[in-house]
Amino acid sequence: MSKWLAPDTWMKRCTYAGLIMAAASLLGTWHAVVTWLVVPAIVLLTASIFYYAWKTLSWLRNRLLWKVRNRILVSFLFAGLAPLCIASSISLLVGWLWIGTLGTNLVARHLEETTNRLDHLPLELQRILVRTASDHRQPFARAVDEIARDNPDLSDLSISVFEDGRPVHATPPFDAPESLPDWLLQTGHFADVVSDSLSDGPSSLSFRAGDAIEFRGQDLYVLASMPLGQAYRTKIWEDLGAQVSYLAGPVNEEISFFEPPPLDVAWRQLPLLGALHVPWGFSFAARSWTHGVNNVTVLGLDLDPIRILEATVSADMLLSGIPLLYIVIVLCTILVCFELASFMIGLLVSRRITTAVRGLYEGTEAIRSGRMDFRVEERARDQLGELSRSFNTMAQSIEVLMNEEREKERIETELSMARDVQARFIPSTPPLQGPLELAGAWIPARTVSGDYYDFIEHRNRMLDIVVGDISGKGISAALTMAGLQASLRSQALDPALEGSPDRLSSLMSRLNVYLCHSTAPERFATLFICTFHMETSRLNYCCAGHNPPLLLREGSDDVTLLERGGCPIGLFPEVEFEEGSVRVDPGDLFAVYTDGITDALNTKDEDFGEARLQQVISQNRDRPSEDILDRILVSVHDFSLGAEQFDDQTAVVGRVR
Repeated sequence: MSKWLAPDTWMKRCTYAGLIMAAASLLGTWHAVVTWLVVPAIVLLTASIFYYAWKTLSWLRNRLLWKVRNRILVSFLFAGLAPLCIASSISLLVGWLWIGTLGTNLVARHLEETTNRLDHLPLELQRILVRTASDHRQPFARAVDEIARDNPDLSDLSISVFEDGRPVHATPPFDAPESLPDWLLQTGHFADVVSDSLSDGPSSLSFRAGDAIEFRGQDLYVLASMPLGQAYRTKIWEDLGAQVSYLAGPVNEEISFFEPPPLDVAWRQLPLLGALHVPWGFSFAARSWTHGVNNVTVLGLDLDPIRILEATVSADMLLSGIPLLYIVIVLCTILVCFELASFMIGLLVSRRITTAVRGLYEGTEAIRSGRMDFRVEERARDQLGELSRSFNTMAQSIEVLMNEEREKERIETELSMARDVQARFIPSTPPLQGPLELAGAWIPARTVSGDYYDFIEHRNRMLDIVVGDISGKGISAALTMAGLQASLRSQALDPALEGSPDRLSSLMSRLNVYLCHSTAPERFATLFICTFHMETSRLNYCCAGHNPPLLLREGSDDVTLLERGGCPIGLFPEVEFEEGSVRVDPGDLFAVYTDGITDALNTKDEDFGEARLQQVISQNRDRPSEDILDRILVSVHDFSLGAEQFDDQTAVVGRVR
C-alpha cells in the first residue's frame, strides 16, 4: 500500500498538492491565503479525478473484457439494446412530429376559418343595412346586434364603421376606436391576423377583417375585430385539445415571453402513463396594425395527443385511444420476450464459442513454447470443430513452414551479399580529370539490378561513358550484367581498338557477338557508350537500342538526341552498328538514362515521360552536374510517390567546363 501511495508520478504529486491546498483552504484562518489556494486546488483535483477515472475505466475494460466470453456478452447487449433504443427514439420522434404536425394543421385551419368568418361580416352588415333601410333609428347598432346574435361563438367581437377614415359607430369593448391606419385605406379589402404593439404593455394578436361598403350614398368602411384572447384559446382547447400561447412583450425590450395559456383544463389520462403533453410551436406571418408590414409570430402549442387524434381520425379507427395503447403494450411485451430469448441463446452460443477459443488459446501457447505435438480436442461437427481440425493441420505444417522460412532467410542473405558485390561494379566517384564534370546514380528496383553505368579511362586522354540495361529482372539479369561489364572493360581497353576510327561500332559488334553466344535467345541488352576526347572536345557515341541521351547546347533550349547506333545487342549476331560524333563546347550538357527514369509510373498509371525529364534538365541547366542529377531523381520520386516501381533507375549527367 505504501508503494502504491508513494508520490512517484507527476499525477500523484499533483493530487497530493491539490489535497494539501484544499485542506489548507478549509482549515486556514488567513482569508487572503485561503482565497488564493481555492482555485489551484480545484484545478489540480479536477485533473486528478478525470485522470484516475480514465485509468479505472481502462483497468476495468482490460480485466473484464479480456475474456472472449465477456466481450461476446457485451456485444450481445449492445446488439440487442442499441436497436431497441434507436427504434424507441425514432418512434418517439416520429410520434412527436406526427402529433405536432396534426396539431399545427388543426390550429392553422381553425385560425383560417375564423379569419374567413370575419371576412364575410362587412358584406353581411351591408345586407342587413339594405334590408332595414326604412328604419332611420340607429341602423348600424341594430345591424351589429343582429350579427352578434347570429355569431355567438365569436367572443368579444367588435364591429366598427368608418367614413373617410373616421369612426362613426363602434361596439364594446372598443367604444372609441382609433382612426384607420393609412396602409389599410390604401389596401381596401383586408382579412388577416394582426399584432397590436403597445408602448406601455405587451403585444396582442387579433383577427381583423375590413371591406368598403356603400349605404345611402355614403362610402363606408366596416372593420370587424376579435382578439385572440383567453376565450378564443379556451375554445381551441375544447375543440382541438391544443393550448395556444404566443410570444408577447413590451416593444422597448429585447426579450419576449410566451403569454400563458388558459388554466384549469382537463387532460386525458392514459393507463400507466397518465396525461401526455406534447410541446410544439409554429410560426406564421401576422401583419402589424400600425405599419402594415408582415412580422413573424410564433405560436406555442401544448398538445393533448388523444384529443388531437380524436379531432383528426374517426372514432371507429381510434377507439378512444385506449385499445390502441393496449396493442402497443402487447407488442412491446412481445419484443421484450424476444429480447430475453435472444439473450439466452447468446449465452449458450457464447459458451460454445469460448470453449473452442480456450482450446485454441492453449494450443497457440503450446506451439509458442515449442510443443509441436500438441493437438486441440475436436468436439463439435460445425465450423468451430472445423477450426480445431484446421489448427491441428496447421500445427503439422508449422515445422515445414519454419524450414521454408530459414531457407528464405538464407536466400535473402545471399541476395544481400550479391547486391554488395554488384555495387562494387558501379563507380563510387566519377573521374575528375579533364574538362568533363560527371555525376552518376544507380537505384535498383529490387535487391539486385540489371542496370549499370561505368567510366573507363584511357591513357591517351580519352574517357568512355557506358550506360546499359539488361532485359529481365533479378539474379539472372544481374549475372548477365556482370559478364557484359567484364567483357566490355576487356574489349574497351584493347590497344588494337584504341586507335581505330570506328572503335565504338567495332566494340559494340564484339559485345553483340559475345552476348548472343553466352546468353539465352530471349536475353538481350540496350547499351549506350560514348568516348570523350579531352584534347579535341569531341564526343563519339554508339546507341544500341538504348534511350537516346539528351544533349543541351549552351545558350539554347533545343534538345539534340544522340540516337545513332543500331538495335539492342544479343538479338542478332550479324547485325552492324554505326557510330556518331558531335562536338561539345564548354557549357554543353548531356544526360544518359535508362527507361526506369522515363517509365516511372504514378498512382494514375501515368509515366514520367521524356518531356518531364527535358523540362527538369532545362530548368536546372545552370546547376552543377550532381545537383541536376539530384533534381532528376527527386522529380521522379515525387511524381511516382505512392506507386510501386518495377524497373531500375540509372542516369549519368555530364557537363563540359
